[in-house]
Amino acid sequence: MKKVIVAALFLLLGNRPLIADPTHGDYIFSGGFGLTVSPTFLLINPQLEYAHQHDIFFGPMVQLGVGDPGSLFAVSGTIRTILGDHARVKPSLEAGLGMAFASSFTTNNVGVLFHFGMGFDYIVDRRFMLGTMIRGNLAPPLKTFFISWPIILARMLL
Repeated sequence: MKKVIVAALFLLLGNRPLIADPTHGDYIFSGGFGLTVSPTFLLINPQLEYAHQHDIFFGPMVQLGVGDPGSLFAVSGTIRTILGDHARVKPSLEAGLGMAFASSFTTNNVGVLFHFGMGFDYIVDRRFMLGTMIRGNLAPPLKTFFISWPIILARMLL
């Protein structure tokens, strides 16, 4: 049975062409699910990126945290860069600036958000990648620092 599974994975992933380097003007849509820590929420993370070059992308990103104690909504403009020139694994760094809205049963807060992150993507198909990204988020007016981690992040070249 193991040989059948390995052979199937080889046929599905091994012989397919790798993702074409995005060129100027291409768009990448991504969506992730994960969690935030301090406060702890379920994270939903859609993002749309514009390829400025084959390794530099920028665009809007939303981080939506929902949970029992309240909710968190952050919108930011981001810039992401790919490090190295690996065949299947694409490590990246990300930074952004935006606004964060936090609410609980007793208070509502709004503030500026700075975030920075690092992660990687694994190329599954010519137009599809799976990866993860861990972000540190600093929101001084909210008097909080929190980690957001889309554990599963899917990116698709549009």
